[in-house]
Amino acid sequence: MANDTATIKATSEGLFIPWSLLPKKLLRRLQRERRFESFSSHFFSCFAVAFERETMFSLYPRVIVPTAFLAVSVLFCPALAEETDERGVQKVEGIERVVAVEGQGYFPVMIRLQDGSLGAVVRGGAPHIGVKGRLDWVQSRDGGRSWAKPTLIVDSRWDDRNPAVGQMVDRTIVVAYAEASTYDEQGKWDTSAGSYDLFYVTSRDGGRTWSEKKNLYSGPIRNGSPFGRIIHDKKGTALMAIYGEANPSYAGPEKLQGNAGDYSGLIHSKDNGRTWSDFSLILAGHNEASLQLLPDGRLIAAVRTEDGALSITESEDDGYHWSAPRRLTKRGQHPADLCLLSGGALLMTYGNRLQPYGVGCVVSRDKGKTWDYEHRKMLAWDSENTDCGYSSTLQLPDDTILTMYYSVGTRSLPSVAQAICLRYTAKQLGL
Repeated sequence: MANDTATIKATSEGLFIPWSLLPKKLLRRLQRERRFESFSSHFFSCFAVAFERETMFSLYPRVIVPTAFLAVSVLFCPALAEETDERGVQKVEGIERVVAVEGQGYFPVMIRLQDGSLGAVVRGGAPHIGVKGRLDWVQSRDGGRSWAKPTLIVDSRWDDRNPAVGQMVDRTIVVAYAEASTYDEQGKWDTSAGSYDLFYVTSRDGGRTWSEKKNLYSGPIRNGSPFGRIIHDKKGTALMAIYGEANPSYAGPEKLQGNAGDYSGLIHSKDNGRTWSDFSLILAGHNEASLQLLPDGRLIAAVRTEDGALSITESEDDGYHWSAPRRLTKRGQHPADLCLLSGGALLMTYGNRLQPYGVGCVVSRDKGKTWDYEHRKMLAWDSENTDCGYSSTLQLPDDTILTMYYSVGTRSLPSVAQAICLRYTAKQLGL
């Protein structure tokens, strides 16, 4: 979610973008910032980040040549142009829009609490990247029509970011996050200056107060993040998705194999979120994973690939083993959130970093076995740029569907960071 470790790779039919020519140190920097949300942004982002980090002489020809190659490819390859264009996708009209948070609201994760209210964790204090990043809590008691002002969850000396949240059976709310010390003495982003360390806090009073932070178990993962909504399996065990790179010094039983850039996994809690352990791998070569328990006890996950698309995988043993991934979306459509609707359909929402920028959705009518991607729809399409998405979706008892996402600038609020709550129905989706 936003320690942004998606691998920078780009290919299209008959076209190979030679990112292997880039210096490995620079590649890892770009991976963490996840600047590459669509092919059109690859060109500009590579120059912006590269010139910020390196000198002109160190860049040429190892950076400038492949970047120029990419620019020509974007302009003259029809297959690439088609890959980055969603303007022909059907738009769902009549959706109610509420600005839940203005001036911040990055990476929202929304849950419905046992008392019927809604709560969401959002990032404030800094933009997408910034050492002053903090995590706030916002609540709604009227089904998402209005939201209270943000209150503080955590604000350390470093960049607090990339939250996961869930409510346990005993009503405890758990918020996990990454504390990024990856900034130099001047406060500029520098992955060589620090690391991503994982923590969690809890609230036993509905989000009014929060505990001191505790270290979050991450097994064989390092420099990663938690992600999304914490769920429970059929036995009541809490499951939290985490991702990151392999920790070469880890010697435990869950040691990772291979040399993938990112590993997506989950951790378990059997004591209402007080302690976490028992890492299990979901997919290598993937990162941010949305989890959903299905009526038959299976788990399904929509997982972001290293090149910025989405894959589907399933587990029949509470998340310890997963099926081979099935790729679903285009690059630039990520990350996902899954929501099982009352009528039986499985809804996936995702950030759409392809024009028009915003939020898209796709439906499965057979519990995730197949997806009607050909008839995907746009829920929001007025974001000004690719700095948007991270949708979080749930359904209320009255069957209203809510999707919260962030956008840095929309047509109605240009250049303003905001968390937006959409309210709509299954009927509007054609279900």
